[in-house]
Amino acid sequence: MNTRQGNKKTKRIVTKVLTFLSAVTLLSTPLFSTISGVQNIFGLIDAKAAIIGPTVTVQPKDFENYFTQTGSAKYSYTTGAGYGTLTLTPNSTNQVGMAAMNVKFDMSQDWKITGNLNIGNKGGADGVSFGWYPGDTGVVGIKGADLGIGGLRGAFGWTADTYKNSYTIPTILPSTATGADPVYTLTNSGIVGGDPSSTNSTWAVGGWSYANPNPMYDVKNSYPSGGGAPAIAPKTAYNKSDNPQKDISSLADGKFHAYSLTYTASTGTITVVFGSLTWQMPISSLESLAGDESSSALSFFISGSTGGVTNLQQFQFTSATFTEALGTVTANYVDASGNTLASSVSTQGIVGKDGYTTSPKTITGYSLKNVEVSDSTATNSANTITGLYTANDITVNYVYAPNPETATITYIDTDTNQQVGAVDTTTGVFNGSSNYTVKIPSGYILSPHQNPNDEFTPANASKKVFNQDGVTQNFNVYLIKQHSIVTDNFFESDATIHYVDMTKNPLPWMSSTPYSNQSNPTGNPTQSNGNLVGAGNDYIYRVWMVGVTTYQPGDATPNVIWYSSTSFVPTLDANGNPKTPAVSDVLDSNGNPINGWTQQSSYNPGLVYYPIVPGYTWQKTTQLINGNEIAAGDNEFNGGINGTINITAPQQNGAPNPQHSVYYVYYNSNYSFSNRTTKEVNETINYLDVNSRMPIATKYTTSQSLTVETVTDSSGKQTVYYYKGNGTPESDNHPFAKDGTANPDWADMTSFNSSFGTQVNPEITNYTVVGADGNLAASSPYLSDDKTQVTPQVVNDKFDDIVVNVYYAYDGQDIHLPFTGGIGWSQILVIALFSAIVAYLIQWGKRIKNKK
Repeated sequence: MNTRQGNKKTKRIVTKVLTFLSAVTLLSTPLFSTISGVQNIFGLIDAKAAIIGPTVTVQPKDFENYFTQTGSAKYSYTTGAGYGTLTLTPNSTNQVGMAAMNVKFDMSQDWKITGNLNIGNKGGADGVSFGWYPGDTGVVGIKGADLGIGGLRGAFGWTADTYKNSYTIPTILPSTATGADPVYTLTNSGIVGGDPSSTNSTWAVGGWSYANPNPMYDVKNSYPSGGGAPAIAPKTAYNKSDNPQKDISSLADGKFHAYSLTYTASTGTITVVFGSLTWQMPISSLESLAGDESSSALSFFISGSTGGVTNLQQFQFTSATFTEALGTVTANYVDASGNTLASSVSTQGIVGKDGYTTSPKTITGYSLKNVEVSDSTATNSANTITGLYTANDITVNYVYAPNPETATITYIDTDTNQQVGAVDTTTGVFNGSSNYTVKIPSGYILSPHQNPNDEFTPANASKKVFNQDGVTQNFNVYLIKQHSIVTDNFFESDATIHYVDMTKNPLPWMSSTPYSNQSNPTGNPTQSNGNLVGAGNDYIYRVWMVGVTTYQPGDATPNVIWYSSTSFVPTLDANGNPKTPAVSDVLDSNGNPINGWTQQSSYNPGLVYYPIVPGYTWQKTTQLINGNEIAAGDNEFNGGINGTINITAPQQNGAPNPQHSVYYVYYNSNYSFSNRTTKEVNETINYLDVNSRMPIATKYTTSQSLTVETVTDSSGKQTVYYYKGNGTPESDNHPFAKDGTANPDWADMTSFNSSFGTQVNPEITNYTVVGADGNLAASSPYLSDDKTQVTPQVVNDKFDDIVVNVYYAYDGQDIHLPFTGGIGWSQILVIALFSAIVAYLIQWGKRIKNKK
């Protein structure tokens, strides 16, 4: 930001200093020079202070501490009177008096001046003005009929006019606009001058007035009353119906009448009360009428004067309340172009009372050259500026120049990281750009692998700055040999072909056996470009890919050029992994491929044939992509006697992309089906007493049906399949479909897997499961770990019935009867009767023995 123009503009400030009671006749001219002698006493106040100053109330005894009298103005105060009397003009001819308020006050706060005003008698000279002016401080407007407001473009205020001046209407002005002396009555809603009516020479009026801002009324179009030099911006009274001039003849009686002038900051309104009359108007409206849109600086004045006609004009001062204005001093630290080098420092103080001090800063890389100060009264002592705060902002610009700096330039080979040639030197100033020209040694080009924080090239040399004060900086220029080739990528790509039947089992032939194919009946199923690896049914076509990064002048980024070779034999490292070939293995000194390498980004091994296998018919070819088999392209085996496969690598400048393609070539044989058998397999679980081996609960039985079928292929090989589906298959449901496609509901017996599910053992009162066994078809372990259930029993490939015995131990206290298998109470009674008969026979036998 450029801050050096800040001291050229005056901020919005208002001076409330001078009450201009202008009672002037035009019979004498010395008055003008008298007014000129006091016109420079006006001050300024800040209307937009950032910090509010102290509030002051001026008492009558302190009047002369705040107001300066000049000319005929005299102030007198009697202790205890409650007011002081300011006599602006005695009742004598050719007098002028002025009181200027010599302190500055803040327009962002309320202020008020009160007292009693004596404007003299009717017909006396000339009138009173309370005015504000946006120009230089202390400048006074035209005397006489213009009441100190006319002649000051942008001035406005409140006026009381007690004297009727002569006037001639300019012929080119609108009939509704006149100068100081109107020819129309106050009832006219147009703009009039505001003098007493031409029909009544003793009439007095009061109201708002302003200096006409329209240049068409200047100079030759408007003259002061009674003639004289041409004037600019003649006084014009505001007399519209919303705020008309008022008759104050009753107040022009040579006596004092209460007077107050109040500014209310919150509403921006000026209020004048004189006698019983009140005038009120926004200050912004008056500014607009006067053409003062920005209100940059305003002077406030109060004065009175006489000429050939006299009047005693006095103001009894009772009080003035205001907030003292604060001035601002800003110290900027800039270079010769006004660019900020360090943060500005701003201070504030009471205008005209407080002193300020600014000092230079120590700024890295810069030295102070000179100081610019907007305050002409300031003192400069060794670049320390002192003075008093003023109403106008004070700007102090400390102007610095950058220090001289030195830098070195080092050229580095990016391949070897070694310096190339001698170190060069360049000079400049701190924060200044380099004007160095990069010198590229013969045989080198600029490396595209530059460090953005250290880069130094012809394109950006002017962007490098000397940002380390007093330190010799170093800038690196990174080079690479023009024909240097760096190998970034090396890998192997391949395509593997699996020859399988429709169940994805390898075909029953070996690679060492000659096969016939539709193009070459006695050869192997490959062309010379294919490499047969090992024995079996898989053929692998392999190609080596290498990406060479090549740097050319003018390239923003390197180019990756791909080369392929089917004859390259890589050297293996200690772990058996292929080593990346040396550049000299791939390219000659001019960058041309050698040793069987070809510049290409894909490899086509040529025609690939599928063999004719006795007993088999080719069905389809698929390619494995992302774990899924999809039909291979039309040119890849399908529908023809041969096809091609492509082994691809990246396109030029592409990223590494090794290809490992997998193809499946499916064949179908002519299958026959026989020996379909369906067998019922039973599972029986017995629940037995561990001691008696007698049943103690009803046995559990279940069964399942299993179907097997023998498949014979065209070579005569027989394989037994079993049905995995539910129930018994339909008669036309076989392990293979007519097109040789495997039926997923059937499986080779070598993978047979069928079983009965788990069976929970019954709970029997006073019995606990203690073990189990089974027949040869049963599978161990028979019980779960907690012995609560029988484990799943696997059906063997002979489909034998399964028997499992679960043993319980009795853990009760009473004699227990054997399990009856549910025969009922009748059989229990028979057993009981039988036991009784046996007991009787035993007792009978004992008695016979005893008799003997």
